[in-house]
Amino acid sequence: MTYPVSDRVLVADAILSACAALPGIANPANNYTSVPGGFCQKGAVYPHTSPHITGLTPAGGNLGFKDWHAAWQRFEAMTPRTTAQEFFCKLVEHLN
Repeated sequence: MTYPVSDRVLVADAILSACAALPGIANPANNYTSVPGGFCQKGAVYPHTSPHITGLTPAGGNLGFKDWHAAWQRFEAMTPRTTAQEFFCKLVEHLN
């Protein structure tokens, strides 16, 4: 199957979660607001937060396409492309 350039996503907002159960929208207990792995400053740890948070879940994200147009996609329609590796989940559990 060939997709036209106008349908090919080149860049997208990163939706972060800690050891997320899939699909994300069906698992409201997933953590999108305090994801370990942020940065430290003067001894304080600042976790990552997903963009466009509404309540405790992302509302969606911006997509940039190969033909230079951009579009908003609701979180419910997003497809996970990666998942946390087992060692990361164990590290998160250890840190908490």
